[in-house]
Amino acid sequence: MLNSFGVNYFKVSSGEVFNNEILKILIKNKCELILSNGLIDEEKLQKLINKLKKSKIKFALLDCTTKYPTLPNNINIKNIAIMKKRYNCFTGLSDHS
Repeated sequence: MLNSFGVNYFKVSSGEVFNNEILKILIKNKCELILSNGLIDEEKLQKLINKLKKSKIKFALLDCTTKYPTLPNNINIKNIAIMKKRYNCFTGLSDHS
């Protein structure tokens, strides 16, 4: 429905990134995605990124600490640069501080 209104960018929380129904629709419609990594282990995240790159979907990956509220000493801002280098994509912070 949102796509029919011209919305082409979607934020997908880490709890929903493996919802195959949602992902199929977003990939089919060539939507650009903002993904949060808070609840995803490294192996599953790599599989997801491979799937998106194979589908030629543009995406950004946000580093997320799932504890809410997050204390400043629990936020590792260096992860943003690490993810950018590792996954070759736009990166950022999903802030719960």
